[in-house]
Amino acid sequence: METLLFKPQNPLLKKHIQYFLFFRKNSNNPFGYKSFANTNICLALYQASTVFYNPKDSNRCTVLASSDEPTCRLYGAHQSAFEVEVHGSLDQVCVLFHPGSLKMFTREHIDTLFNEELLLSDIFKNTHHSFLNRLFDERDYATRVLLLESFFLRLFNGNTIDKKRLAEMLQAEQKYGGVQYSAGMSASTLYRRFLDHFGQGPKSYQKTIRFRKSLNVLAETSDFTQLALQLGYFDQSHFIRDFKSFTGLAPGIFKAKMNRVQNEFTWITNV
Repeated sequence: METLLFKPQNPLLKKHIQYFLFFRKNSNNPFGYKSFANTNICLALYQASTVFYNPKDSNRCTVLASSDEPTCRLYGAHQSAFEVEVHGSLDQVCVLFHPGSLKMFTREHIDTLFNEELLLSDIFKNTHHSFLNRLFDERDYATRVLLLESFFLRLFNGNTIDKKRLAEMLQAEQKYGGVQYSAGMSASTLYRRFLDHFGQGPKSYQKTIRFRKSLNVLAETSDFTQLALQLGYFDQSHFIRDFKSFTGLAPGIFKAKMNRVQNEFTWITNV
């Protein structure tokens, strides 16, 4: 499967969109991969696919080629490996937003949009579904990036109201649970705001940040004791236990299997 990653060129979008990820598959041979917990929210755009995904049963997604119209989904806030099986051809675009940044483009409550097949207008009001037809009619990746950047620049609403404040409060939040914070936000309000901006609660977010840091360090070292100390785990056993809860694999096995797309996107293929 062809996989390419492009970072935004527009200075404004660079602050809010981490990258655009393109998947294209022309053969009927099945292809499988696993991706892993992240603080990003992913907007997945499909040209002609039927997606079967029910996270209540398992964190497994099956994508079948179809003659359907383009559709989209939001994925994110996974606490375990996200396993995808692709059958038939595929043309998919993923937009990876920096944490909390999807709210710069929509005023919808993000936590209510996960795991459902959506129209583009369900996420971004006053948009037309024909944009997806124009996007997928264009075969050149660089031109697709230009179309996507133009689309999101039109949607940008400058809604900065809680993102920085919530992130700062998360840094200071060491005694989560029932207390009133100096900024006047209770623990329950903080939790609700986090769900709306980041797609997960504060504790899950903190754990995910540390896990993502471990992936970057793991790519450079096999010294798990030093890695555990560097990232604030109690010891190596604590790190390994936490890592396996996210990936289902011990760090050494994971390191031997993992692939990195342009040093940004970590996945295990042909699972």
